[in-house]
Order: sequence, then structure tokens, then C-alpha cells
Amino acid sequence: MMVLDSMLEKLLPLGLYDLDEGSNVFAELSAYAEALQRHKDNTNEVLRECFISSSESFGLDDRESLIGFTSGSDFDTADRREMLILRKSINENDFTVSGFTKMLRSFGVASYQLTEHPSQYSINVAINGIFTNDKKAWIESQIMKIIPVNMTAVVEFDS
Repeated sequence: MMVLDSMLEKLLPLGLYDLDEGSNVFAELSAYAEALQRHKDNTNEVLRECFISSSESFGLDDRESLIGFTSGSDFDTADRREMLILRKSINENDFTVSGFTKMLRSFGVASYQLTEHPSQYSINVAINGIFTNDKKAWIESQIMKIIPVNMTAVVEFDS
């Protein structure tokens, strides 16, 4: 229901005002309704952007910029949401192959191969796909930030 309709519906039973379309009261209510509608639209947008699951624009952009992810436009909205949700779900129990897989997916990496070397405390990550040099550097830096300190990682990119 539009704001003006709601205001008229509430004032009509009172019978105190001339609510015909040509009246001054109607004109004043129309002006108030326009401002209130814009405020309502802005409030709804901010509320929508507060949550990853409903965010569509600046809510995703802001969260991505916090983690240094700058290639959000390379992915559709659903993928961006999924990547952010995965990133937020990473915890201290995710230093397993499945956890590492989740981490890579949260970076936007879809095709990769992991090779573990437990006796050497290292892991090789071969990432397939076409990435810009900035994106490659960011992915590698994120892997180095997340990998446990007692391990080393070798990251390779295949185009």
C-alpha cells in the first residue's frame, strides 16, 4: 500500500478533513507522502543490505572490500553471497582438506588441485582458471594468511 493511500485511509473515518484530490489538505498529505515514501524506500534498502542473504549492492561491496576482494563484479550476486557466507563460516576447525576447499571456494576459485605432503608440513595448491595478476596475488596472500603457521604452501596458477 502506498503511503498516501495509508494516510488517507486513516484520516477518512475521522471526517475532520476535506480529503478530495483538489483540496489543500490532500496536496499537503501528498507532499508528506512523497517524502515518507522515499524515506521508507531508503530504510528498506539499508535493511536489505544489512544481511548477506538479501544484499544486492553496497552491502556486498562493503563486505568484499573489508577482506580485500575487489573482483566482485566478476561473479553474479548469488555467487558473491555464497563466497561471503563461506568466508564468514571459516573457523579454527577448518584446517583440513575439506576446510581448505571451503576457503578456496570463498576466494572465488572453482577449479584446483590440492597435494598434501604431511611429512614435510606442506601443501601444494594448483589453481586452474584465468585470473588477473592482482587477483592471483590476492588469492595467494589469502592462502598464506589462512594456512597454519607450521605449514608451508606452494601456490601455482595454470591458465
